[in-house]
Amino acid sequence: MKKHTRKGNKEMKKTYKVEGMMCSNCEARLTRVLKAVEGVKEVIASYQTGKVEIDFDEEVVKEAVLLETIEDAGFDI
Repeated sequence: MKKHTRKGNKEMKKTYKVEGMMCSNCEARLTRVLKAVEGVKEVIASYQTGKVEIDFDEEVVKEAVLLETIEDAGFDI
């Protein structure tokens, strides 16, 4: 599941359903790896809802990089 809205010319906010996020440690790990990606402004991950919301600059980072980062961290989308 993916939801997105434009915040400005360059900024996007997207929400993804993430499988495998089972606890607060998973939530913290996903937040940490996504925040390390250049162009990511804010990350809100919730293991309780199984979703992650990402604010990012689409001119700096592409959605494919975000998805790959999530999968590389051990989660499924």
